[in-house]
Amino acid sequence: MHHHIEMLRDQKLIPLRKATDSLPHIQKGVTLVELIMSIVIIGVALAGILMVINRNVLSSADPMTQDQEVAIAESYLEEILLKDFCDPSNTCIVGNAPGSANCNVCPLVVEASRDLFDNVCDYDGANDLPPKRQDNTNITSLPNYRAQVSVFTNGTLNGLTGANCQVLRVEVTVTGPDNTAYTTTGYRTNY
Repeated sequence: MHHHIEMLRDQKLIPLRKATDSLPHIQKGVTLVELIMSIVIIGVALAGILMVINRNVLSSADPMTQDQEVAIAESYLEEILLKDFCDPSNTCIVGNAPGSANCNVCPLVVEASRDLFDNVCDYDGANDLPPKRQDNTNITSLPNYRAQVSVFTNGTLNGLTGANCQVLRVEVTVTGPDNTAYTTTGYRTNY
């Protein structure tokens, strides 16, 4: 036995192997190829996402201009439809008061400016660039919008006809900076 102990002394001590040493070598990092591939994949994904975002940003102003066109057109239409059917400053055909079937609906003489408009037909042919307020001042914050008005005396609505001085059809068209147009239509009856 003694001989056996001496042999152990002369030998170098070999450390015991860890349990993980029998497994394949564990990688602690990425290779250059893997790094380049991941950069390419991330770059392609980001490019796709940025294209979608860019498309959305470019078209995000469209709803705003459309909403503005609608607001302008509806504002004009409401103002017009609240005016008198017949021109109150003109005399009606003899024996017929305003509101009668024979009143002078659309006289040839139109008021000089929008702040003087007192009946529906005064607005016929209005072409405002930029749109105007009721007091005939420009809405300077909307320089690229145009409001156009047409009044038709030959409109029909539920059996009422323009031919009998019963109804007027009003169309308001607003064109925005992108040259899209929004048209709204309303009817003013003679009541």
